[in-house]
Amino acid sequence: MSWSGMMLNQPHRFLTSALVHQDAVHLLMNLGGIAVARAIFMQLGMRCNYLFILLTALLIPFSSALQWVWEMVVVSNPNAATVGFSGVAYGIDAFLLLSAIKGKDTFIGIPISLRANNQTEQTMIAITVLGQVWNFIGGVSIVAHQTGFVAGLLLFLL
Repeated sequence: MSWSGMMLNQPHRFLTSALVHQDAVHLLMNLGGIAVARAIFMQLGMRCNYLFILLTALLIPFSSALQWVWEMVVVSNPNAATVGFSGVAYGIDAFLLLSAIKGKDTFIGIPISLRANNQTEQTMIAITVLGQVWNFIGGVSIVAHQTGFVAGLLLFLL
């Protein structure tokens, strides 16, 4: 969910917008994504219990900044803002997708021991495709979802 006129006047939204939701359904959808992501992290053999928190802490400002740049450069709306955790969920989706395909031993110097897994790779491809289809059904911020996904891809490369 997005609206205009906030980001430059209220820069704290770069960090807090992911914590605010449009309604209970929006919150429950995001919580469902968190539960699925946690299960997939475990299926990949995650050894770092705080990886999800670390990714979230990095994805919130990173995806918000990417979104702001997109809105400023492409659509000339530098004050755009969003609400909800969906962009972070899409970032975690991207990180998990690449982890399932390639595996990942460390993340910013921290051992995380994620193993490549063909079954999980297929699951993540299905989840990613369904998420991308969901973007175009309407009622969601495509820009927030896509910038979150790009942020997750970039964080995987760290």
